[in-house]
Amino acid sequence: VQPSLLDPVAEQLIAHLFDLICVFPDYEKPQTVKGHYEVLRCFHLLSGIYASKIIDILLIHLRNNSERDRIKSLLILTHLMNTSTAHIGDKLQGFLECLKPMIMSEKGIKMKMTLLKTIVALSQKGFIKEKEFVWFVVRYSCKYTKVNQEHGSLEEHANFVLSCENSLYMLSSTARSKSVV
Repeated sequence: VQPSLLDPVAEQLIAHLFDLICVFPDYEKPQTVKGHYEVLRCFHLLSGIYASKIIDILLIHLRNNSERDRIKSLLILTHLMNTSTAHIGDKLQGFLECLKPMIMSEKGIKMKMTLLKTIVALSQKGFIKEKEFVWFVVRYSCKYTKVNQEHGSLEEHANFVLSCENSLYMLSSTARSKSVV
């Protein structure tokens, strides 16, 4: 009824919700999946009032050394891109600046998969104007003869390449003319 009632605890609420995000929900356990999406829905509802605080907290976690925190931050950002663009669209420049070095340096296959989802969401909304993001999708669409298994299994790498191929096709055939693709 009165959104301002949450003002004294907004930052703590956002931080605790961040902790509740499940990085890789187990689809064989419906409760974990339901909980994950309920937390994302809470972020969506809070973004109408606390978009700046949410973005600030996500940026802090995106700059963190913990891959898990960076993945959580990207999952929330991607969800907000799809549900609350009107609230966060003007605050995305900081994210784009953080993503540029990440797409060049990330090694983990799970992180790359999350980056791909974020790049696709940003492209579909017309926020991608830099070629680095397109090169990320194009580069990983190519099958490699030698795969570094320190950062993921052969199956994970194959799934990532397939996802990049599918994303590239989808973006090149459906994305708005505003984006680079």
